Formats: sequence, structure tokens, C-alpha cells
Amino acid sequence: TRDIQMFNNTISGSIPSTINRFTNLLALDLENNRLSGTIPESLYEISSLVYLLLSGNSLEGSISSEVGELKNLKALWMAENDLNENVIPSEIGEL
Repeated sequence: TRDIQMFNNTISGSIPSTINRFTNLLALDLENNRLSGTIPESLYEISSLVYLLLSGNSLEGSISSEVGELKNLKALWMAENDLNENVIPSEIGEL
């Protein structure tokens, strides 16, 4: 699977920690759902990701410094969540 596009649904629950099994994933679009919990560290292991779109959910916690491992990332959308806005990892500047 290269793209997972499940935006604008009523999907609830958390992003599974096994998301990193999609090793060739280019786009993950889970915007405007009812996802909660934290962003699993395993998500940052998908180095092929170009688009990571998680806006409009109820995700909590912080954006991990591991986001800097996503060297192919062109779009990172995480607005309208409950993320800790006071902690933006400096690694984002390296993308």
C-alpha cells in the first residue's frame, strides 16, 4: 500500500503502533476523524512518508523529535488536535 486516505470519516480510536508495517507508505491522510491518544513513535519509522495529514482529530501529547527521521516529508498537517503546542521539536526545521 502506497497511500492510506481515510479522511472525513468518523473513525475513532488510536493510530495503531503497528502502522510502521506499511514500510513503503507515501501518504497517510487521517484528517477530520475522531482519532485520539498519542501519535505512536512507530509512525516516525516510515521513512518513505511524503504526506502526513492528521489535522482535525483529538490527538494528544507532543510531536516527537523522531519527526526529523522523515526526510522525504513534504507536508505535515497536525492542526486542530490537542497536541502540546508549546513543544515543537527543532528537528522539524531539518525536514
